[in-house]
Amino acid sequence: DHGGAREHCRALLSVDLGAIDSYGGVLRRWGFVDGVDAIAEARAAGSRETAADEVSDELLDEVAIAVTAEEGRARLREYRELGVDVPVIYPPPGPTELIEQTVRELASY
Repeated sequence: DHGGAREHCRALLSVDLGAIDSYGGVLRRWGFVDGVDAIAEARAAGSRETAADEVSDELLDEVAIAVTAEEGRARLREYRELGVDVPVIYPPPGPTELIEQTVRELASY
């Protein structure tokens, strides 16, 4: 589910940005200063939901493939065409069944 994948990844990304300073630093250098700062402020205020809401579509698309399986396979093929030999797929934490399904659905790219 496209929307569910995106919301799940927004929440995970906001946690990572709140916990790993170097990750925020990289994304600031990539031009996401305002977004990273807004996420950090929301996390510092204790609002996980607001922090996740601050993850923009642009930021999410830059660091994640949070789409349907078909769209994910298409993105992986694009990476391959750009010269990526071995894309690393990191399924987000969740039920084992969901992780296994994600790997199966993306493996045939």
